[in-house]
Amino acid sequence: MADILCPTCGNKNSRHLLFDLPYGDPLMGKLVPCPTCRQEHYFDFLLKYRNKKTILFDLLKPDWNAVAAYEATHKVSNKKKAKKIRSRPKQLVSQESTNEVSSQEPIVNSGSPDSLHSSQIPLLLLDNVSKELTLSYSQVSLFQQCKFRYKAKHIDRSIRQDQKSTFYLSIGRSLHLTLANLFRPTRESVGKKEDLEQNLRAVWVSDGFHNSHEEQEWFRRCLEMLVRFVADNNPAGQSILVETEFKDGFDDLRITSRVDRIDMLGNGECRIIDYKVGDFEVPPELVIENLQWAFHYLASYRTLARLNGLKIRDIMFCYLQAGQNFTVEPTSSLVEIATKKIRQLAQEIQNSTVFPPTLNKFCGDCKLDLICPAIKELREQGVTMTEILASLK
Repeated sequence: MADILCPTCGNKNSRHLLFDLPYGDPLMGKLVPCPTCRQEHYFDFLLKYRNKKTILFDLLKPDWNAVAAYEATHKVSNKKKAKKIRSRPKQLVSQESTNEVSSQEPIVNSGSPDSLHSSQIPLLLLDNVSKELTLSYSQVSLFQQCKFRYKAKHIDRSIRQDQKSTFYLSIGRSLHLTLANLFRPTRESVGKKEDLEQNLRAVWVSDGFHNSHEEQEWFRRCLEMLVRFVADNNPAGQSILVETEFKDGFDDLRITSRVDRIDMLGNGECRIIDYKVGDFEVPPELVIENLQWAFHYLASYRTLARLNGLKIRDIMFCYLQAGQNFTVEPTSSLVEIATKKIRQLAQEIQNSTVFPPTLNKFCGDCKLDLICPAIKELREQGVTMTEILASLK
């Protein structure tokens, strides 16, 4: 486990801030508020996850009597505040509610971005964007791909999972689980082929395969990917986080991103690593134009800066099937360009009132195919779903 100090009080007990739990633990990769200088946030954290089946509490050994006392006081305080707000005129209620949203403390204290590494970071400023808007790369990608599908998932929330269960999703999940276990911070070495096979088999997801032969063939191919990846990609530094979600707020927008792995490189620098299962070669210019690196960066740079002043040197995308790695260095000019694109997309999403469907190569994986207006229209013209999907490849 990396020695992570509390950036505020200097508490040297790294367990207060970062836990490397066994893979599969629901709180694996969670950042824990420091109980010394952020006691209320620490208690809120315990209350939020107290019903989870995790070994975290065996390690923390929290004072549950103190937590219960805090909960009782906190509930009374909230009830009094709510009663006070309800008794006020509607106009004042609206104003106070707005102030409460804007005054909520972000996951990390924003401070001044110039006090961190201003040569890299322009502050993400968004105009006329709802304060409730939270964006991830997957949301933006889905909005660009098909607005009809985006609306169903993120606005109407009529479906929780918009993708059908396919073998491709299964191998992606299996590879991510295996790599997270192999590169967890407390692991001394990645291991030989036998260890890789054992780890892959332990987390293998069998959904979506047409038959056992197809599943066995993909297991073999996934194992080959892992062997090649481990042989060609010895970690440049110590892994400090795996499968971790970052969130940060910038004025009227919250950015969220899930990071597959972060390695410490030395000299106060770290590298964000993102695994890709695509079987295609991606031109370097498309990796840069793709906004995923920017979401990783903007969601995590201030949190990482507070963990012993870590600075992101680069973001590396590892294409497992293609055997390629592409690295993006977040220079000030690149971040500024990406910031403008994100601002434009956020405003477009917020201002959209019509969400038409768009036929694309991912329609075959969509659960909305039976109610999609575009597909329905083609079917009424006598076009079969097989013919529709063949025309989109």
